[in-house]
Amino acid sequence: MATRLPGVPVVVSPDRVKAGLFALERFAPDVVILDDAFQHVRLERDINIVLMDSKEGFGNGYLLPRGVLREPVSGLKRADFALVKGGKPEGSALELLRKHSVPYIAFSYRPDSLYDIDSGKEVPLESLKGQRVAAVSGIANPGSFLKSLEDLGCLVSSSLEFPDHHSYTEGDSAAIAEKARGADLVVATEKDGVKLRGTARRTPVFALRVKVDIDRRILDSSLAPVLRGVL
Repeated sequence: MATRLPGVPVVVSPDRVKAGLFALERFAPDVVILDDAFQHVRLERDINIVLMDSKEGFGNGYLLPRGVLREPVSGLKRADFALVKGGKPEGSALELLRKHSVPYIAFSYRPDSLYDIDSGKEVPLESLKGQRVAAVSGIANPGSFLKSLEDLGCLVSSSLEFPDHHSYTEGDSAAIAEKARGADLVVATEKDGVKLRGTARRTPVFALRVKVDIDRRILDSSLAPVLRGVL
């Protein structure tokens, strides 16, 4: 986030209240945006946003570890609106949003650029077409990253998938080099590219930067009071 938002303070702390107070005292911001904090109720919020997938929805309706939910769907009553990845929510997910009067915005991720993680030099996305790529990812849904690469016309010859929020080691770098054999280039997610940049590597790595596209054709009309003047 800090790399993508030069000049915007990024504060990290397991204690969101402490981090919020620090941000207010040090930077005097007009707006504070919290990542992954729907359950962090110790910090008072003005707007609560639910992030969900249009296909996965709320899974099987059960909490972790039986399902994907961190709290019961009744928690939707705290939501001001939902951001839905991949289009309009479907089936029971749409019914639940309507039941709890939660308006939604549909969005998708779109590949934006490709760059060398060491030099920062950008390479045209078109150069991926027809190339054999070794994919490296440490995100929650590596399948979406692989699909993005395939949609760009490259052949994913191998994929090395690490746990979400993975911190890379020299052993990982060796594994990446092994996977890169026979590939034309190694491509990582932007999130992983930042972490790989500081490791000793024998293989050049490129990162795929994505951007968010909001589908203005799928905007819930009841959002107007919440987002007036924003979109």
